[in-house]
Amino acid sequence: MPVSNLDKPSVVTASLIQTLSWKDWDVKLITEAEKGVMAQVLVRIIPLLGIDDIIDQFIEYPTL
Repeated sequence: MPVSNLDKPSVVTASLIQTLSWKDWDVKLITEAEKGVMAQVLVRIIPLLGIDDIIDQFIEYPTL
């Protein structure tokens, strides 16, 4: 996911789950991503974590 509001070209690597350990990497906030980037990241991370199955249990789908 490209993040375009930084001085250098940057991306969010949603498929690299191990990078979520921001404390281990001594990560510092430098800016907020533009609108919509976080939603796109979550759409990619949720299935990798298996959370989509849990979410499905709480969503009521209309019957056809």
